[in-house]
Amino acid sequence: MTAPWHIRWLKLEDGPWKVTHGAGIKVALLDSGVGKIRALTQERVRRLSHDGEPIEPTDRSADSHGTSVAGIVASVDKRILGIAPEADYSAFLVYGVDGRPADFRVKAALRKATELAVDVVCCTFTLPQADDELRSAITGLAAAGIPVIVSAGNSAQQRDEFPETVPGLITVAAHNPDGRLLPNSRYGDWTTIAAPGMRITTWKSSGQEDPLFSGTSAAAPLLTGVVTLALAQALAVGGEAGRDAVKLALADLLVETSERRGPVPLLAAGAFYDAAVAMAQPKTKSRSRSKSKSKSRN
Repeated sequence: MTAPWHIRWLKLEDGPWKVTHGAGIKVALLDSGVGKIRALTQERVRRLSHDGEPIEPTDRSADSHGTSVAGIVASVDKRILGIAPEADYSAFLVYGVDGRPADFRVKAALRKATELAVDVVCCTFTLPQADDELRSAITGLAAAGIPVIVSAGNSAQQRDEFPETVPGLITVAAHNPDGRLLPNSRYGDWTTIAAPGMRITTWKSSGQEDPLFSGTSAAAPLLTGVVTLALAQALAVGGEAGRDAVKLALADLLVETSERRGPVPLLAAGAFYDAAVAMAQPKTKSRSRSKSKSKSRN
């Protein structure tokens, strides 16, 4: 069976997937919740309220938004395998009964993610306003060395303070299989990188396949999955110090290894992954090797 285009674009099967599927990394997903489907097990994807309390599987969006987002990274079904299915996910329900993200829920979830010491946070929504309390929650995550990946948004004419005016975020635009930004993908000097975001195959909360999930809400979890793989391998080769070094340099690594084809750098998953793993390598090993070579020459 041919892999979905985004898996081929990321070159996962011949690259990261040979050594890791994300084990050992903790990820926070903030969205509309996650439905009860076999591909997203409770063991891997904990369903949480905005304040971190366990809840029954539920998706408050009309279009299975949160379930589809989680499916991109966490699905354990081999028919549609998530990018990092062995990571541990905390899926925070930050949508209200009106089917939209609520500011107070987002703030609470961000603070709880800090308490849980997750390795990366993924926010697949925008907010029209970003008050001091929200900015403080983001600052708290940054102080804890936890990167926050955010969708850029899908309305080119709309301006949202979150993420546009909040520093310290990794903001993601969406591109198609040709590497061109989607017409409705928002971007600007506040946008960090673009990732595949057109017709990303995932799941609906009914358990049915969704081959058409598109937009920056597809691109952000996709990037989160790639980052999770890199952090997992960084942890494997360099321990916590190696993993944390990659987290602190994450935005720079993504941009430095990217492809430049248009107004926003494109994710070059293989180059990024290799650079992250190289950064995580313990420096003491290379020094001891040099010493050993010197001794053998003498």
